[in-house]
Amino acid sequence: MSKQDVSRRNFIKGSALTLAGFITAPVLGGCGNGRKHEVEEDGSFKREEKLPDFMKPPADIPASQIKAEEDADVVIVGAGMSGLCAAISAAEEGAKVIVLEKTNTVNFRGYDYAAVNSRVQRQVGSTIDPVDVTREIMRFGAYKPNQKVVMQWVRHSGHVNDWLLDMALAKGCTIQHIWTKDEMVAEGATLPTRPSMTFVLKPTQEAIEKAPKGMIGGPPVIAMAYTLLSTAQDRGVDIRFEQPAVRLIREKGDAGRVTSVIAKDSSGAYTKYNAARGIVLCAGDYGHDKDMLHYYIPSSDTVKINLYPSKANTGDGHKMGLWVGADIDEGPHAPMYFDFGMVDTPGLADSVMRQPWLSLNNDGERYANEDLPYPFIANGVRQEPGYTKWNIWDSKWPEEAPAMHQTACKSLKSVYHDPERLKKLIAENVVK
Repeated sequence: MSKQDVSRRNFIKGSALTLAGFITAPVLGGCGNGRKHEVEEDGSFKREEKLPDFMKPPADIPASQIKAEEDADVVIVGAGMSGLCAAISAAEEGAKVIVLEKTNTVNFRGYDYAAVNSRVQRQVGSTIDPVDVTREIMRFGAYKPNQKVVMQWVRHSGHVNDWLLDMALAKGCTIQHIWTKDEMVAEGATLPTRPSMTFVLKPTQEAIEKAPKGMIGGPPVIAMAYTLLSTAQDRGVDIRFEQPAVRLIREKGDAGRVTSVIAKDSSGAYTKYNAARGIVLCAGDYGHDKDMLHYYIPSSDTVKINLYPSKANTGDGHKMGLWVGADIDEGPHAPMYFDFGMVDTPGLADSVMRQPWLSLNNDGERYANEDLPYPFIANGVRQEPGYTKWNIWDSKWPEEAPAMHQTACKSLKSVYHDPERLKKLIAENVVK
């Protein structure tokens, strides 16, 4: 990575293949015990097991099956948040941009946008020490992450957050909430927290009416999806829905730059898209590819629920990159481990249950510190019999819970206060 390639403004000035978010973060659990490795003569690791099928390149697509070719400056694979941001950035620099999306709509999830010292953070006094947060991210990752990449986020996330918000406001969306330090930082918590969250958006009526059905995250996500899709269209970005990318093409066989990507339409016809300046893979994670999950996150086998219902995130970008010689970080990869995935019925892991009450396993033993973020709590539960814990609280919880300043979830809305919901859970033998 050269210095000129890292800023948003210099995006178009680079050339070659960029992998956006190359390490997946599926909405599953897993932090397994890793694998034993042998060491090659050059000091690199080699795996003991045979090469998994997903790493093996499929047969080349014959030229006779490619029905059309199109040229662009930049071709982006994936019309999610990262893909549309990349498309808008490139278009703002004057590039002709084509986006290939395998589904029939844009794909978004989540609405908590973290940043370091964005405009709204500074407005409410939520400043963060860049050196401190860089060290903390590296510590959380056991210093496996590439610190240069982490530092790019620390240095640039603030102004990118401002850029996103300005686009949303220009589209008529409004700020529903700005997170404050008091809402995010729990003084005296087991793990020190940083006020990294920024804004929550409220969509326009037009955005709501145009939103894809079943979009995860509700109105705030609808607002951001509408903002980025409509802004990309305003900038002249050409978005091709139901055009899944299937292969990357390198110049000079396996020795040159990645210059083209082949996509397949709903009729089975192939089109080759040539990119003069670069191809960006923003194709999402591999949360719905069981072979990749098992290989890179073996402990995902122990998790009961994949919270992301879309079946589109099958690691397409990772696979295409691997097939043309790209590298990928050694496993186990870092999952997004969420306590919803540790129960049989989504919604049982609600905010009241998440408070740091006394937690016991099936043997009636206290087994871990209860005041931890979701991934750490879930990792602890995963070590216990039946992947089960029992949280114990009583009728004094409305007074006691706020006093604990819980690290992970300070909202105190409970599904157990809905009589009809509780009756349904009892009838289903979920609540006993």
